[in-house]
Amino acid sequence: MPDKLKTYFDFLKRMKKLAYGEKLKEYLRKKEVYLIIILPRCSEKNREKMYRIAFDTAIVDGDENIASYLDKDVNYVGILNSDLAKAIQTCLNERRKEDGQKEEREQN
Repeated sequence: MPDKLKTYFDFLKRMKKLAYGEKLKEYLRKKEVYLIIILPRCSEKNREKMYRIAFDTAIVDGDENIASYLDKDVNYVGILNSDLAKAIQTCLNERRKEDGQKEEREQN
């Protein structure tokens, strides 16, 4: 079964609803960003900076899989589509729950 997140990112790429770097900051000023995903390679300094800039936008931590879905080497990515932002956030939350349950099983 194909990965849902990869499918969502493919849709976003085709729709041109992903924002990186300066474009992301521009869209944040216009309040057009629905979700920001911070990737693991992002430094603590850049992470704090993004939290200050995007204080009223949903921000979640991503994983290396998300980094592989993007065509660019970036620290964070903005989602410019509200429906897909919600779907991605739900998928990430489900993954975290599954990972937590796997860790619990391994400890027992």
